[in-house]
Amino acid sequence: MTEPRAVVIAGTAGSGKTTCATALARHLHFALFDLDQVVGPLTTAALELVGRDEAALDGFGRALRTGRYASLATAAAANLAVGLSTVLVAPFSEEIADASRWEALVESLPHASRVDLFVMITPPELVLERLVRRDAARDRDKIARRSPPEPVSPAVPHVTVPGDLPLAQQLALIERALVEGPATTSDESAQMYNNGVDQEKNVRC
Repeated sequence: MTEPRAVVIAGTAGSGKTTCATALARHLHFALFDLDQVVGPLTTAALELVGRDEAALDGFGRALRTGRYASLATAAAANLAVGLSTVLVAPFSEEIADASRWEALVESLPHASRVDLFVMITPPELVLERLVRRDAARDRDKIARRSPPEPVSPAVPHVTVPGDLPLAQQLALIERALVEGPATTSDESAQMYNNGVDQEKNVRC
Protein backbone atom coordinates (compact mmCIF):
# COMPACT_ATOMS: atom_id res chain seq x y z
CA MET A 1 0.00 0.00 0.00
CA THR A 2 1.27 3.47 -0.90
CA GLU A 3 2.25 5.51 2.14
CA PRO A 4 -0.26 8.29 2.83
CA ARG A 5 0.67 11.88 2.18
CA ALA A 6 -0.77 15.25 3.14
CA VAL A 7 -1.38 18.16 0.79
CA VAL A 8 -1.90 21.57 2.38
CA ILE A 9 -3.74 24.24 0.40
CA ALA A 10 -3.36 27.69 1.95
CA GLY A 11 -4.60 31.13 0.98
CA THR A 12 -6.64 34.12 2.02
CA ALA A 13 -10.42 34.27 2.05
CA GLY A 14 -11.64 34.44 -1.54
CA SER A 15 -8.40 33.11 -3.02
CA GLY A 16 -10.13 30.02 -4.42
CA LYS A 17 -8.39 27.55 -2.11
CA THR A 18 -11.53 25.61 -1.16
CA THR A 19 -12.64 25.14 -4.76
CA CYS A 20 -9.17 23.99 -5.73
CA ALA A 21 -8.74 21.70 -2.72
CA THR A 22 -12.14 20.08 -3.24
CA ALA A 23 -11.42 19.37 -6.89
CA LEU A 24 -7.94 18.06 -6.04
CA ALA A 25 -9.26 15.70 -3.35
CA ARG A 26 -11.87 14.37 -5.75
CA HIS A 27 -9.29 13.93 -8.51
CA LEU A 28 -6.73 12.15 -6.31
CA HIS A 29 -9.28 10.31 -4.14
CA PHE A 30 -7.82 11.91 -1.00
CA ALA A 31 -9.80 12.70 2.15
CA LEU A 32 -10.70 16.40 2.38
CA PHE A 33 -10.41 18.46 5.57
CA ASP A 34 -11.67 22.02 5.23
CA LEU A 35 -11.31 24.19 8.35
CA ASP A 36 -14.76 25.72 7.89
CA GLN A 37 -16.43 22.33 7.45
CA VAL A 38 -14.56 20.58 10.26
CA VAL A 39 -15.02 23.22 12.97
CA GLY A 40 -17.38 25.79 11.44
CA PRO A 41 -20.59 24.76 13.27
CA LEU A 42 -18.77 24.47 16.60
CA THR A 43 -17.10 27.85 16.06
CA THR A 44 -20.48 29.44 15.30
CA ALA A 45 -21.97 27.92 18.46
CA ALA A 46 -19.05 29.16 20.59
CA LEU A 47 -19.36 32.69 19.20
CA GLU A 48 -23.15 32.71 19.72
CA LEU A 49 -22.62 31.84 23.40
CA VAL A 50 -20.97 35.24 23.83
CA GLY A 51 -23.34 37.10 21.55
CA ARG A 52 -21.07 37.24 18.49
CA ASP A 53 -21.24 35.94 14.94
CA GLU A 54 -18.53 34.86 12.50
CA ALA A 55 -17.79 38.51 11.73
CA ALA A 56 -15.85 38.42 15.02
CA LEU A 57 -13.42 35.75 13.80
CA ASP A 58 -10.71 38.26 12.89
CA GLY A 59 -10.91 39.86 16.34
CA PHE A 60 -12.53 38.21 19.32
CA GLY A 61 -12.64 34.85 17.52
CA ARG A 62 -8.85 34.68 17.36
CA ALA A 63 -9.01 33.19 20.86
CA LEU A 64 -10.47 30.10 19.16
CA ARG A 65 -7.75 29.84 16.55
CA THR A 66 -5.46 27.35 18.30
CA GLY A 67 -8.34 24.97 18.98
CA ARG A 68 -9.75 25.30 15.48
CA TYR A 69 -6.46 24.47 13.77
CA ALA A 70 -5.64 21.71 16.26
CA SER A 71 -9.01 20.09 15.51
CA LEU A 72 -8.32 20.24 11.78
CA ALA A 73 -4.89 18.64 12.18
CA THR A 74 -6.21 15.99 14.57
CA ALA A 75 -8.94 14.91 12.16
CA ALA A 76 -6.47 14.74 9.27
CA ALA A 77 -3.92 12.85 11.39
CA ALA A 78 -6.50 10.20 12.30
CA ASN A 79 -7.13 9.49 8.62
CA LEU A 80 -3.44 9.47 7.77
CA ALA A 81 -2.93 6.95 10.59
CA VAL A 82 -5.21 4.46 8.82
CA GLY A 83 -3.52 5.00 5.46
CA LEU A 84 -5.72 7.68 3.88
CA SER A 85 -3.95 10.54 2.10
CA THR A 86 -5.45 13.91 2.91
CA VAL A 87 -5.95 17.43 1.61
CA LEU A 88 -6.08 20.11 4.31
CA VAL A 89 -7.44 23.53 3.40
CA ALA A 90 -7.44 26.69 5.53
CA PRO A 91 -5.78 30.12 5.47
CA PHE A 92 -2.80 28.74 7.46
CA SER A 93 -1.50 32.33 7.57
CA GLU A 94 0.56 31.92 10.74
CA GLU A 95 1.83 28.47 9.81
CA ILE A 96 3.22 29.50 6.43
CA ALA A 97 4.68 32.78 7.71
CA ASP A 98 6.69 31.14 10.50
CA ALA A 99 8.95 28.13 9.91
CA SER A 100 8.57 26.91 13.49
CA ARG A 101 4.78 26.96 13.27
CA TRP A 102 4.92 25.13 9.94
CA GLU A 103 7.19 22.50 11.48
CA ALA A 104 4.72 22.08 14.34
CA LEU A 105 1.93 21.47 11.82
CA VAL A 106 4.03 18.89 9.97
CA GLU A 107 4.86 17.16 13.26
CA SER A 108 1.16 16.97 14.07
CA LEU A 109 0.76 14.75 10.99
CA PRO A 110 3.28 12.01 11.92
CA HIS A 111 1.86 9.36 9.59
CA ALA A 112 2.21 11.49 6.46
CA SER A 113 5.09 10.32 4.28
CA ARG A 114 5.23 13.86 2.87
CA VAL A 115 3.55 17.17 3.53
CA ASP A 116 3.42 19.46 0.49
CA LEU A 117 2.37 23.10 0.69
CA PHE A 118 0.57 24.97 -2.07
CA VAL A 119 -0.29 28.64 -1.61
CA MET A 120 -3.07 30.28 -3.61
CA ILE A 121 -2.21 33.81 -4.75
CA THR A 122 -5.09 35.64 -6.38
CA PRO A 123 -5.41 39.20 -7.77
CA PRO A 124 -7.08 41.44 -5.15
CA GLU A 125 -9.87 42.55 -7.49
CA LEU A 126 -10.86 38.91 -8.08
CA VAL A 127 -10.69 38.17 -4.34
CA LEU A 128 -13.01 41.09 -3.61
CA GLU A 129 -15.40 39.97 -6.35
CA ARG A 130 -15.59 36.51 -4.78
CA LEU A 131 -16.11 37.89 -1.27
CA VAL A 132 -18.99 40.06 -2.49
CA ARG A 133 -20.51 37.07 -4.27
CA ARG A 134 -20.44 34.77 -1.22
CA ASP A 135 -21.61 37.57 1.15
CA ALA A 136 -20.49 35.88 4.37
CA ALA A 137 -20.79 37.67 7.72
CA ARG A 138 -17.04 37.33 8.35
CA ASP A 139 -16.31 39.24 5.13
CA ARG A 140 -18.58 42.22 5.81
CA ASP A 141 -15.83 44.53 7.02
CA LYS A 142 -13.52 43.67 4.12
CA ILE A 143 -16.31 44.27 1.61
CA ALA A 144 -17.37 47.56 3.23
CA ARG A 145 -13.78 48.84 3.14
CA ARG A 146 -13.25 47.41 -0.36
CA SER A 147 -10.11 45.90 1.15
CA PRO A 148 -9.44 42.24 0.36
CA PRO A 149 -7.11 40.39 2.75
CA GLU A 150 -3.41 40.72 2.03
CA PRO A 151 -1.70 37.44 1.09
CA VAL A 152 0.99 36.23 3.47
CA SER A 153 4.57 35.91 2.22
CA PRO A 154 5.46 32.26 2.95
CA ALA A 155 8.65 31.62 4.91
CA VAL A 156 8.66 27.91 4.10
CA PRO A 157 9.10 25.85 0.92
CA HIS A 158 5.95 25.91 -1.18
CA VAL A 159 4.54 26.08 -4.67
CA THR A 160 2.48 29.10 -5.67
CA VAL A 161 -0.84 28.41 -7.39
CA PRO A 162 -2.29 31.42 -9.25
CA GLY A 163 -5.89 31.76 -8.14
CA ASP A 164 -6.95 33.26 -11.47
CA LEU A 165 -5.87 30.21 -13.47
CA PRO A 166 -8.63 27.92 -14.73
CA LEU A 167 -9.24 25.11 -12.26
CA ALA A 168 -7.94 22.43 -14.63
CA GLN A 169 -4.63 24.27 -14.93
CA GLN A 170 -4.37 24.66 -11.15
CA LEU A 171 -4.82 20.91 -10.75
CA ALA A 172 -2.24 20.19 -13.46
CA LEU A 173 0.27 22.46 -11.71
CA ILE A 174 -0.29 20.79 -8.34
CA GLU A 175 -0.21 17.27 -9.71
CA ARG A 176 3.04 17.98 -11.52
CA ALA A 177 4.57 19.29 -8.29
CA LEU A 178 3.42 16.23 -6.37
CA VAL A 179 5.02 13.93 -8.93
CA GLU A 180 8.30 15.82 -9.27
CA GLY A 181 8.90 16.31 -5.56
CA PRO A 182 8.47 18.88 -2.80
CA ALA A 183 9.43 22.48 -3.32
CA THR A 184 12.87 23.50 -2.10
CA THR A 185 13.13 27.15 -3.08
CA SER A 186 9.69 28.70 -3.25
CA ASP A 187 10.12 31.16 -6.13
CA GLU A 188 12.17 28.82 -8.26
CA SER A 189 9.86 25.85 -7.69
CA ALA A 190 6.74 27.86 -8.46
CA GLN A 191 8.29 29.13 -11.67
CA MET A 192 9.37 25.64 -12.67
CA TYR A 193 5.92 24.18 -12.18
CA ASN A 194 4.22 27.13 -13.84
CA ASN A 195 6.54 26.71 -16.83
CA GLY A 196 5.68 23.03 -16.93
CA VAL A 197 1.97 23.80 -17.05
CA ASP A 198 2.54 26.37 -19.80
CA GLN A 199 4.46 23.80 -21.83
CA GLU A 200 1.65 21.26 -21.39
CA LYS A 201 -0.89 23.87 -22.52
CA ASN A 202 1.17 24.58 -25.63
CA VAL A 203 1.35 20.89 -26.47
CA ARG A 204 -2.43 20.55 -26.20
CA CYS A 205 -3.15 23.60 -28.37
